[in-house]
Amino acid sequence: MKLIILDREGVVCEPERGMNWSTQGFRLLDGAAEAIARFNHAGYQVALLQDCEALHRGVCDMDRLNRLHADLLQALAQRGARVDVLLFADALTRSITDLMDRLRATAAQTLFVSGSAEHLASALEAGCRAIRLLCMGPTLASGADPASAIPEDALLRVDLGAVAREVAH
Repeated sequence: MKLIILDREGVVCEPERGMNWSTQGFRLLDGAAEAIARFNHAGYQVALLQDCEALHRGVCDMDRLNRLHADLLQALAQRGARVDVLLFADALTRSITDLMDRLRATAAQTLFVSGSAEHLASALEAGCRAIRLLCMGPTLASGADPASAIPEDALLRVDLGAVAREVAH
């Protein structure tokens, strides 16, 4: 089974920086819903990755996060896109391998799309094909050398639409 795991922040939705979780929902990035629909039509199962940082920081509780995700899934569905799995992860490499096992997807059949160097490194460790998007912008500490933080084995693409055009024929 073909599987694509998409980082929610900066791949599907605008990054949360400065967002007030109590009054605002997620904002889809241009073309994200269309790209997900293209993956759906090409036979990919689509997983959306949510790290647990907002929960750990106390910025959002699980009830609010579930409501926000329900709104996000509805907005995607209205555009013909379907997310099969919401993946909440602390130990990312382990979460990815567990998801692949559960969905019976091999690492060779699994793509992981993110703008986070840390997330891409975890995906590569799990054996996935990692694709870094430029649309997310830098996710590095200030002063870090961007080239050194990007895993060498990660492909580089402009946005999720470019990934969809390439892999979802």
